Amino acid sequence: MLARQNPVMAFTSLNHYLDYEWLYHAYELTRKDGAVGVDGQTADEYAERLEESLHRLLHQLKSGTSHAPPVWCAYSKPIIIDRL
Repeated sequence: MLARQNPVMAFTSLNHYLDYEWLYHAYELTRKDGAVGVDGQTADEYAERLEESLHRLLHQLKSGTSHAPPVWCAYSKPIIIDRL
């Protein structure tokens, strides 16, 4: 909608639309029975500290400090936060 209202304005980030509820909803939609990611963390382990983890992820996303870990090989599995 904003892009339609300001067609000449460049939009570089949608981070201001991210919030805890959006990340929680994304987490709910994520498969939890997938293989463990390269970080070795299971979905169950992530869920044990879900609120804290999602708040940390939200901060990292908004501050630009969230970076995917390096891929170890072509068949590496994404870590749980990369699935969100």
